[in-house]
Amino acid sequence: MKIDVSDGSIVFAGGKISGLTQRSEFLRSAFGNAAREQIANEPEDWRHVAIDPEPGVAATLIFQGEKLHQVFVALRTTSDDTGPWTIGIERERKTRHDAWLRTALGAPPYEYAWGRVTSDFDPKDPASEIIVSYAI
Repeated sequence: MKIDVSDGSIVFAGGKISGLTQRSEFLRSAFGNAAREQIANEPEDWRHVAIDPEPGVAATLIFQGEKLHQVFVALRTTSDDTGPWTIGIERERKTRHDAWLRTALGAPPYEYAWGRVTSDFDPKDPASEIIVSYAI
């Protein structure tokens, strides 16, 4: 996985997405063929599209209508498949995400003309994710 800071595109082993990626076009592509789509909010047409873009990575693409709004990325751990799932494991995942971002993008903040990249830990879920948000 690589995030191109010049335009916000994300290059995975399975393909490339960016803020210009259209939902219907993505779902018809070889990269999006195995995607799992679900409606998150019907009136505003928010849709979540889950993908496994490369080994060791899970991602959810958030579209409003056809426009890609955000990409949530999680680096997989062995407990994702075998259990247990704990707050401690999610905090460790966040530490891995932070280290990956520092190596890939340098020191935060990660604010760009096209949007931003953040590393988030939500203790309510619990979940840790790298979030790429595109300016709308």
